[in-house]
Amino acid sequence: MADKRRDTAKALPISHQLILHAHQGSEEALWELKSKLVRGNCTLEIIRAVLEHLQARYIPEVSRLSDPGLHFYRTTPCTEMLTPIGLACRMEEKLRPEATLLLLDHAEDICRWIDYWCSYLDTPGSIHPMAAAFQDTHMVLAKELFVVADADPRVLDAPLSFPKFYDVVVRLWTAKFEGEVIASSALLGICPIIGTLKSVIGNDHGLETLANKLLARRSSSIGFVRAFKNRVALANSSDKAPNVKLQHLNSLGSAADGFLILSGDSQTSVDSSHGSNTTGSSWRNSACSLPKSWSVANPAFARILVNWPRRRTTS
Repeated sequence: MADKRRDTAKALPISHQLILHAHQGSEEALWELKSKLVRGNCTLEIIRAVLEHLQARYIPEVSRLSDPGLHFYRTTPCTEMLTPIGLACRMEEKLRPEATLLLLDHAEDICRWIDYWCSYLDTPGSIHPMAAAFQDTHMVLAKELFVVADADPRVLDAPLSFPKFYDVVVRLWTAKFEGEVIASSALLGICPIIGTLKSVIGNDHGLETLANKLLARRSSSIGFVRAFKNRVALANSSDKAPNVKLQHLNSLGSAADGFLILSGDSQTSVDSSHGSNTTGSSWRNSACSLPKSWSVANPAFARILVNWPRRRTTS
């Protein structure tokens, strides 16, 4: 409900002076801007100020700044402001045309920054600046990426051509969580990590590219399908709305069954209507068996099945 209250908060005008200071890189101004920004008071001037600090050239490894660490912390409020910016782009008619173009121009930079944050979080002993405010930073990053990608079909099409985008999708999906692995959002209507993956699978080019990436890295593909199986198990054992969590997973469509086959659990499928797992006799005894209907609908993942290590199974 926090997302919903935030989105419907009174949209008070934000002063030009504050936006100017934020654009110039004042850390204090950026955090103040973050605290005041909602969908209703978002402007092109604000979007430009935020995106100024999310350029890929500022990422610490490639930064030419004398103190990259300073910019590292400036990007934290900017990353969080992607949610109201994405919502404004999607829902505010007057803002959408130019705002969409700005997001398109910076789509690759946003992907690279979020990939950097995910990589940083995977480093032992690292502490993300957002960690103090959120139980699970990976989920926050997924929300920012999903809202921006969902702002306009053209914005989603752009990152689907960036290799880094798929790295982000895999990182977010396989991340180790301290909080819930399936989070419902009143604002988004779907778990942001599942929503991001759904956006990829729902696009022919995205599905094909993701399949190729998983095939190219056996460790990534194993972790990827195990993460799906773990989500099903956790959803079934959850005390909090298990049916809703399974519905999120089921929204991935027939690819969901494919993930389960790849994980080696060829006798299980997601059944969100009953809130439980059901046995599917059509899978037979081979982890590489695949119904023709699923194969035709999902040729990219069908190819993963063909190349997946065959296992001995018992009747």
